[in-house]
Amino acid sequence: MSPGMMSPGGGTLSDSEQTKGEAQGVAWRGRWMGGALLVVVLLRLGMLGWPALTDNTESRYSVIAMHMAASGDWVTPRFHYEGRAVPFWGKPPLLFWLTAASFRVFGISEWSARLPGYLAGLTMLGITFAFVRRFWGSDAAVASSLVLASSLLFFGLAGSVTVDIVLALTSTAAMAAFACFAAAPDTAARRWWGIAFAAALALGMLAKGPIAVALAVLSVVVWVAIMRRWALLARYPWAWGLLVFFGLAAPWFWLAERATPGFLRYFIVNEHILRYLQHSYGDLYGSGHTKPYGSSFPMLIAGFLPWTIVLVRGTVSWFRHRATAPDAWCGYALVWGLAPVVFFAFARQLIVTYLLPGFAGLAVVAGVALAETPPPGDERRFGTLLRWQLLAMALALGGLAGYGTRLGAPAVAVAAAVLVGAGLLLGAFRLKSRAVPALVGANAVALGALVFLAAAVSRPQVDDRYSARIILERAGADAALRDRTLVFPFDEPDSAELYARITFGRDIAHHPARGESLLRAELQRVPAPVLLMERDEWERLDAGLKARLDPRAETPNWVACLPRPS
Repeated sequence: MSPGMMSPGGGTLSDSEQTKGEAQGVAWRGRWMGGALLVVVLLRLGMLGWPALTDNTESRYSVIAMHMAASGDWVTPRFHYEGRAVPFWGKPPLLFWLTAASFRVFGISEWSARLPGYLAGLTMLGITFAFVRRFWGSDAAVASSLVLASSLLFFGLAGSVTVDIVLALTSTAAMAAFACFAAAPDTAARRWWGIAFAAALALGMLAKGPIAVALAVLSVVVWVAIMRRWALLARYPWAWGLLVFFGLAAPWFWLAERATPGFLRYFIVNEHILRYLQHSYGDLYGSGHTKPYGSSFPMLIAGFLPWTIVLVRGTVSWFRHRATAPDAWCGYALVWGLAPVVFFAFARQLIVTYLLPGFAGLAVVAGVALAETPPPGDERRFGTLLRWQLLAMALALGGLAGYGTRLGAPAVAVAAAVLVGAGLLLGAFRLKSRAVPALVGANAVALGALVFLAAAVSRPQVDDRYSARIILERAGADAALRDRTLVFPFDEPDSAELYARITFGRDIAHHPARGESLLRAELQRVPAPVLLMERDEWERLDAGLKARLDPRAETPNWVACLPRPS
């Protein structure tokens, strides 16, 4: 019999006692992480109805879905741009389909607009859990899901109206399916997993286009080359895969080009090739987001918080053991996670949301590292880092409370930030460095609470500064304004169209030409319209025009006026 471990009393533990103790430790770790995961998921659910749908992205995509739900045209996404109704060629329709369906079932609101993004995030967590459990077991699966759910970028986007969360879901499904294809025990299983891979790529095409295929193919080819498993490509069911891929993806692209000729050229050439290579790529709907080359790496460091140190730990561990005890699937997850970072490091146009398709792979690397038994002494050092990180988030909550007090934020949000920050501060000092599962759970909850309370504290400013929600609600409360035409003479934000439909039950008046000439023309209209403008536009008006306007509703950033009787 093995001598076993030393007991607290100086004797030895039998093998059965040692196994029981290890099982209890795993269960304790699972309870901490599973409980933290539930809290994080519920915190994100609680934010679906607020703050307002902001300009430009959330409001624009919501308005496109709103028109789609109302018109029944499921082929061509449309919205008003510069006063004209135009086809939206910038993105495929999958997000718009999901959001329009949500509007039809639940009505138009912030909650129903964001529900598809939240469900996409939950599904992404479920696929990540199933993938990790298949290759590493339940303990690592819980840890990986928790890391993904509480990473800053994922937490922010999993519950927003954005194409990237749907793309990330399809990418996660595709990469998990290919791994299961590669590990399948027989031909039938390989065929079905190969079909699942193709179906996920087709949905990715309908979510954002060829970038979904590019990222997955890049990841797979690099991993196959590293592992020298070229035979996998020969065993792939190419006939079935191509049939499913084109059968699912091609019909909409054909119908869209038929409905609005020129779509395919703009979408493929401008939105994918020129957008990657140039600053000015012929964007029909605004301007691009130029960043210095290599910006994707600092974006990853910030977007993966608070787990960046765990990711580094897992990556170093994999490189350290790849020669003696290689974990092929951890390498697969690492390549999958870093593919968007490397790909977009050389892109001319970049925003941080482009990195999200790799986040599930990065969460796998970090989660597997958390589930491993650390070398002697490493657990204490790692726990100390987690304690300092928890302390930093506690202090951030304190600073948030002070900032909210100066802004006049809701007292309940400020008080909650103080209380949660105090609790995290206490936990940072009371939890021992060896209590890594508890510290991991506390860091996850702290991130979720920090983002939740930051949104709560800043909500009045966000709702007013980045959307037309508050001014339209105040205008709608004035009986004299309820039945009048709504005109934005200077700037016509997408959120105005959305919240006019929610508050007034109708659209705003759209004008291709805007400015003082439109304002003067509207002053002559009978019956008089409601004229809405941002405060800086109001301040720039000359005294003569101001004298002809009667402000009826105001916010710090908006003014709603009626023409004065002449």
